[in-house]
Amino acid sequence: MAAKSTGIVSDETIVSNHPWVEDVNDELERLKKQEDTQKEYDDLIPNNQDGVIDET
Repeated sequence: MAAKSTGIVSDETIVSNHPWVEDVNDELERLKKQEDTQKEYDDLIPNNQDGVIDET
């Protein structure tokens, strides 16, 4: 249900209503760190979505 609410209500509202979350601010901070870490890896590894291998 929460995943279907993405884009309809804020992430804070989704997180605050999740039954496993006790501290909303802590969870939002964890999500931010997770996204930042993923962005670091995304910058290191090129995204080859077009399927063309560039061997130059």
